[in-house]
Amino acid sequence: MEGVFGDELSLFRPSAQPAAPLRCIIYCEFDPHLGPRVAFQSPPGYVPADVCDALSDHLLSSPDLCGRLVSVAAFGLRFVGHPELLLNSHYQRNQLIFNTCLVFEAGTDASAYAPLVSKLTTNLRHIETEHSFLTSPATRDLTQQLLDGIRHDLTVHGELRSPPHGCDFLPPGSQLASEGAKLKENLLPAVPETIQQHEVPVLLASSSLLGSLTNSVPILPKLLPLLDRSYTIKEIAQMAQLEVEEVIGAVRQLMFHGMVRTIDQINFNNVYVPSWRITEFIKNSQMMAQFCAYCRPE
Repeated sequence: MEGVFGDELSLFRPSAQPAAPLRCIIYCEFDPHLGPRVAFQSPPGYVPADVCDALSDHLLSSPDLCGRLVSVAAFGLRFVGHPELLLNSHYQRNQLIFNTCLVFEAGTDASAYAPLVSKLTTNLRHIETEHSFLTSPATRDLTQQLLDGIRHDLTVHGELRSPPHGCDFLPPGSQLASEGAKLKENLLPAVPETIQQHEVPVLLASSSLLGSLTNSVPILPKLLPLLDRSYTIKEIAQMAQLEVEEVIGAVRQLMFHGMVRTIDQINFNNVYVPSWRITEFIKNSQMMAQFCAYCRPE
């Protein structure tokens, strides 16, 4: 389905604020027998079942809100979706209501993703109306792989790709126009355009918070013991017996989630001099507390 998942939708654009890290994608639908429910999510189980049950009525609201961008903040998470209503006699009750939501941490600004959510809904509407992809018993279970591929492309590349990663099974079909679907030009790059093998990855969060990213970064268990602020990407690749590009790809994903940043390797033959702004650090108690918390071993 070449062109359907538009290659022009990129988060990597200059801006003043970074795009919020994407945590999960969920697909909700109205089941004629079970009512509103979350049918698929990527990664599986990220949003607890009780939270899904509590929010199902809000994520699949009345038909009056279909076709509009909807944002719901609850249980420490923010859900941004675009409910869709399809009318056709071959559906039970002659209609299908579904919603694909991007999930973020509550309190984050997810506005950068609004064009992506709308475009994603348009694409899913297309493959359902043309091929019954979301409802046909032959293809319905592939929705999980589709969400996994979309989440991979958003977290690794910051864009919707055609076809999504690992989704060569999508049926051939007509292309969708991407005019007007580009993100605004004032968006910050989520990660640097280039990550060098001589840079040192530094964790910004405790390793216990990284468990939910294992599905997105399969080599994460190999990397975690080596992310001790000492080794360059090249050295990590050698010690973990991985390709340098594999490690760079993993670091890029972790940076997109706000879990890692890279710094230049410290050379003890060099002389490092603080800038005049060091006085701001000394006077700023909040910054000082953050610094101490970061330096404290887990």
